[in-house]
Amino acid sequence: GAGNVTVNAQGLQNTPAFSVSLSADQSISDNVFTVVAYNNVILDTDNGFSTSTYRYTCPSGKGGQYFIGGLVIFNTSANSVLNYADLYIYKNTVIHSYQITQFNSNPVKQHSHQFGVIMNLSDGDYVEIQGRADRTVAGTLNFRGDTAKEETRFFGYKLIGA
Repeated sequence: GAGNVTVNAQGLQNTPAFSVSLSADQSISDNVFTVVAYNNVILDTDNGFSTSTYRYTCPSGKGGQYFIGGLVIFNTSANSVLNYADLYIYKNTVIHSYQITQFNSNPVKQHSHQFGVIMNLSDGDYVEIQGRADRTVAGTLNFRGDTAKEETRFFGYKLIGA
């Protein structure tokens, strides 16, 4: 009656929720699909994220529509090295969505893929992020990580009322 709403009720919270990042650069091989090894847990309300598999698994009894988002930074050792950068969002063993950037005859040093998708997750479903990059000449390839800046990150939360 006073116009105040308290969001402690289970149905009014955007939980489960998680947010993780990559704490340091992760080396990747040329033209090989690689799981992004998110190892810095910032938030994990229901213990759904595993730092050993780098997956978010929908907790028991928490199925529903989730917003899943993040950013992956592809980095190389020098200018004009990165020929393409692909990002894949997996639900279990199936590609849910992907982003592909090809630079063709204009390779770059660094590229970032931002993503945000809505996914229907059932109990036990998992989400993982994979990347693949190609370089034009010898040199290092990596997913760029930094705990302080949370550069390469992955997060999600259950949507209320969806």
